[in-house]
Order: sequence, then structure tokens, then C-alpha cells
Amino acid sequence: MVAQNSKLTAIQHIFKNPKNLVHLLVYQIIEKSSITRLEKQKIGKVLIMAMKIFYDKDASLEPLANKTVAIIGYGSQGHAHAQNLKDSGVKVIVGLRPGSSTEAEVKAAGLETDSVPNAVKRADLVMVLIPDEFQGEVYKNDIKPNLKKGKALVFAHGFNIHFKAIKPPKNVD
Repeated sequence: MVAQNSKLTAIQHIFKNPKNLVHLLVYQIIEKSSITRLEKQKIGKVLIMAMKIFYDKDASLEPLANKTVAIIGYGSQGHAHAQNLKDSGVKVIVGLRPGSSTEAEVKAAGLETDSVPNAVKRADLVMVLIPDEFQGEVYKNDIKPNLKKGKALVFAHGFNIHFKAIKPPKNVD
């Protein structure tokens, strides 16, 4: 118990000066460690207290005024981003593969659908929200050929960027 408590104290000390990378590393250590479930819950509470929470007053939609956002994919992330942006007044197109099983769901939510290549062509900002294992191929075949200078490319996380499966052009944000 003493060793486990010292682990917890050390981790709590790290969270007093939080950095995202440190959070990630500590999370991985915690998950692989032998500390108890209760101690993991305590650490989780410390992590939540260290987070900075942003509210509507902290941000502006002005940079997205008169812009079109293409959401590529309509799984758990795509559907959440698309609906939140639409509810905030942003013009959204959902890019889907031919025959997608989610097309009816997208339309029922009041969102416009198009093929991935067309959605990319029409958008100012492209959010790639499909599973990691499909991103490389979809990027190569459908996204990259349709990106133009000045567009923005957004990923929910940088797995494929980090491992260089996707290399965005320098003229795209």
C-alpha cells in the first residue's frame, strides 16, 4: 500500500503543472500499473481538475463565417462534429463513400451529403473523421487530389500524420 500511495502522490504532483503530453504518458503508465481501481479513479479526478474547459464566450465562429466544412465520415466523431457545427450555424457537407449505410441518417439530421471527392472540392475546411485504418487510402484517392491551396485539413488526432501515412501538402493549413 505504501508503494501504491507514493505512486499516486507522484502522479498528483505531475498534474499540478499539466501538459498534454505528460497527461498521455501518465495515463499510459496508470493503465499498465498495478494500482487499484479506486486509486485510478482518484487520479482521473485530478486530471479532470487540471483540464481547461472552454465555453461559448471563449471562442468565436467568425473564422468560419461564409465557409463550408466537409466532415469526412459519419461515425461517432463525424456525426458529433457535423451536428455541432450545423447547430452553430456553420455550413456543413458530410462526405460519404458510395453506398454508405449512414446516408439516410445524415439526411434525417438535416445535413447535406456528397461523395468524399466532391465534399473536399466544395469545402474550405476538411475534417477527416473516419477510422485510422481507412484514412491513408481515402486521403490518397479522394482527398489529396481535391485539396487546393489555402484549404484547411483537420484530423481528430494525428496518428496517420505522426506515422507519415498521410503527408499533407505545404500549401494546405
